[in-house]
Amino acid sequence: MAKITLYQDYDFSGNSLTLEEAVSDLSKYNFNDHVSSLIIEEGEWNFYRDVDFAEDYGITLGPGEYPCVDEMGIDNDDLSSLQPT
Repeated sequence: MAKITLYQDYDFSGNSLTLEEAVSDLSKYNFNDHVSSLIIEEGEWNFYRDVDFAEDYGITLGPGEYPCVDEMGIDNDDLSSLQPT
């Protein structure tokens, strides 16, 4: 099981998107390059700079609240795809 909620602004504000499976292109949800914070409820997730899981950030995050993605090694407003491990 995997579950993550992405937020367009820091501190879990702005529009949000909850996912339970891999997404190869966040553009289809209008979230490509628009993620600033996130909450992982279940599973571990990998994150990518580009669509189709290209340019891995090289980090895996598990359950927790992440109010500022830059502090976790993900550039603000740069995320394009993600998948649970």
